[in-house]
Amino acid sequence: MGCPVKKRPIDPVACGFAAIGVTLAYAGWQFPRLGGVVPGPGFFPMVCGLAMLAFALPLFIAGRPRPVQWVATQQQARPLIALILALTLYLLLWHWVPFLIRTALLAIVLLRLASVGWRRATFAGCLTTLALWAGFFLGLHVNFD
Repeated sequence: MGCPVKKRPIDPVACGFAAIGVTLAYAGWQFPRLGGVVPGPGFFPMVCGLAMLAFALPLFIAGRPRPVQWVATQQQARPLIALILALTLYLLLWHWVPFLIRTALLAIVLLRLASVGWRRATFAGCLTTLALWAGFFLGLHVNFD
């Protein structure tokens, strides 16, 4: 008769990651991936899609987790609400506030939400924003404003 095989249900989060990953990778594959010295328009979507697939793989291997009853308290919901508000404000200020200021402020807020102190959050947020700007503007000649 053989051994019975225990069937594990599929994790819907893994399916979502895999579907988005396949979509991004396929869309990126349709464009040139390398454009001479700089990456082409298909490079980043393809890399993001492959990363999404890499995140989905361990979720598929682990199987569907058991359902957990979780009710967010007001204290637990505050960081999520603050994150949504910060991202909304970042997008609303897109055309009025320069990239360097807008992105540095968002990075500082995100680091503060992760319980990083003000001094370190300010330093790391500004340094990360400058590195991002330098990589794209100085290295790839892409202007964000």
